[in-house]
Amino acid sequence: MAAADVSAEDLGADEDYAGEEEDYGDEAGEDGDDADVDEKDVLVLTSDIFESTLKENKFVLVEFYAPWCGHCKALKPEYANAATTLKEEGVEVVLAKVDATEESDIAEKNNVEGYPTLKWFVDGTPADYEGGRDADAIVAWVKKRTGPPAETVETAKALDEMITKADEDKSAVVLGCFAKLEGEPHAAYEEAAREVDGPTYAQTTDAKLCKAHGGSLGDIIVIRTYAGGNKIYKGDGSAGAAALKSFLRLERLDWIELFSQDNAWKIFDAGDVTRQVILFASGDELDEGEETWDAFLEMAKKYRGKLVAVAVNTDTEEASQVAEYFGIAGDDATVVGFDGESESPKKYRMTDEKGELIPFSNDGLETFMKKFDAGELTPHVKSAPAPTGAKMYEGGVRVVVGSTVNEIAKDPTKDMLLEVYAPWCGHCKQIAPIYKKLAKRLKSIDSVVIAKMDGTENEHPDLAVEGFPTIVFFPAREMAENEQPVSFDGERTLDGMLEWVHENANVPFEIPAAKSSGKGKKSERKEEL
Repeated sequence: MAAADVSAEDLGADEDYAGEEEDYGDEAGEDGDDADVDEKDVLVLTSDIFESTLKENKFVLVEFYAPWCGHCKALKPEYANAATTLKEEGVEVVLAKVDATEESDIAEKNNVEGYPTLKWFVDGTPADYEGGRDADAIVAWVKKRTGPPAETVETAKALDEMITKADEDKSAVVLGCFAKLEGEPHAAYEEAAREVDGPTYAQTTDAKLCKAHGGSLGDIIVIRTYAGGNKIYKGDGSAGAAALKSFLRLERLDWIELFSQDNAWKIFDAGDVTRQVILFASGDELDEGEETWDAFLEMAKKYRGKLVAVAVNTDTEEASQVAEYFGIAGDDATVVGFDGESESPKKYRMTDEKGELIPFSNDGLETFMKKFDAGELTPHVKSAPAPTGAKMYEGGVRVVVGSTVNEIAKDPTKDMLLEVYAPWCGHCKQIAPIYKKLAKRLKSIDSVVIAKMDGTENEHPDLAVEGFPTIVFFPAREMAENEQPVSFDGERTLDGMLEWVHENANVPFEIPAAKSSGKGKKSERKEEL
């Protein structure tokens, strides 16, 4: 995405339903009163010192932010407190920040597509920060990556203290059992411990400690009081760290995860499990022993390893944005599905034969889960009402919605250029007159459709929208299931778009000559975004 475009990775045009990252909006966002935050230990980076800072410091955590970004403002005190804590504890790391709206070259070089984006640099090599957004989580994440990832325990008392602390935090202790703390299996364990957040990591060569928790030397034991108790990984190390990391990412989760912004990162990083089933219910219905909860819990146990079970408390403020993402309204408990495996995540709703949302029931849940597991459900697509009559066109541009876009996109005789826009997006407003001229210029070409879709009210199941405007091309041919359209990468000028469509169209055509104004032949004014 070009640095000038507006990030849209929030609900309505998001890769998932969490909506905890990457604010979107024009630069005239709301201001917040965060002047009292003490950022004395956060280094402000500009292009003058960015590279030298990475060269001079082994570990650097960088926040790319925008001054108008609401999520950035919420992160600001947490990030500042984390920087101060790490400095006071003597951790050799630099916490820094970059105003991506001022330092666009740095942001673009580091693939920043939304705000805030945090990048972790080790000897100048970047990686994505994947930890939590509160000060304690940031501190824990950094310390694990700058020091030993696992604590060596030699006594039952030391291990018990770790387990007690983990229980208080509703997390697990992972105990690596090794004959010696070296070799490939141990290296794989350390790699997993550094990368898989959440649990507390310990290691031992004491066979008795391992046996006390159901394992033996060579095992990796997840010690927990939830999700059925301890879980043992018996890989011999030949699979390397990848298999162990996938195992730990799933087994750090409970049978059912109560959705919040604090644990959303775990839900969407469950190893090889990319699908979730989500229960929307009031707080009372989510109590243990309640019929709704117990039925959902039974399902969660049955499908463990195939999907992640999530519960959303509809009494909380966080529930509203998740409900909006799935198109859910009302107070009745219901269930939806989410599949994040492909570039364009799919969402599914528990509906009747007419596609209407139905309330939760044991029988309904069982039917929904069987079809979801078998891949027999039709994805839910958010759509505004289909335009009719004169409303099907605006300035010569075809108006499509979620429910009608495939009428053209799947037509093997039509080449369609589609702009996904947002009404509030300044860049979309700038390109609008050029786009209308493009549509009028190609009006006589039956095989070409110049269309637009409001991305705040509509979706397409095979289209990953990462910013506004997003311009893509659906060629005139049969497209494979889940195939992504072609991203428009030409110049955003009338001549540039004309030439790009002409070159990429599957149905050949000649570009119509520009109509004369009647006042002598003049070259067309080059309008550019």
